[in-house]
Amino acid sequence: MHFKPGQIPGVKGFWYIVLLCTLNLDRFLELKEDVVEFKGRYYEIPASRIGPKPIQKPRIPIYLAGFSPNTFSRVVKYAEGWLPSADRLDFFEHLTNGIKKLKEQGKREKRNLEIITLTFPFHADSHKEDGTGRPPFGGTVDEVRIDLRRLKEMGVDHAILQLTEPDLNRVIDTAKQVSKSVK
Repeated sequence: MHFKPGQIPGVKGFWYIVLLCTLNLDRFLELKEDVVEFKGRYYEIPASRIGPKPIQKPRIPIYLAGFSPNTFSRVVKYAEGWLPSADRLDFFEHLTNGIKKLKEQGKREKRNLEIITLTFPFHADSHKEDGTGRPPFGGTVDEVRIDLRRLKEMGVDHAILQLTEPDLNRVIDTAKQVSKSVK
């Protein structure tokens, strides 16, 4: 579920996480209970049959997005990963370092914390010669590759490329070109 900033207060966000965790409890998976029920402060699920049961254990992974300090705390404490968009690489690097610092400060159990980012690259056959004004993930295939390598250096585990070119053949060609050197 995606929430816009200010759309849902942090307390409601916390209870939504509790709801997700309740739906994915080990007892639900191991005992093969057919009925799950949840009654929280903001959300309620009446006794319901939910299936098919997830195969991930101990639960379905939870990925949270957002940029506030409270969001970072929830990511480190409850989630398997952080799922932001990376539209300003300098700012994104600062945020990534903040998540890592919280993790290192012992505010996270030993389980892994993935960083998966959404990118919206666009392919241009040429770029400005002086290098100014090029947004991240915009420009030639080589420039997009450079930005993706920078994400990797920041500790990003996966980058999801949302290619929005209307010409499907160009999308496929761009994806092939970018993937050649990024793995």
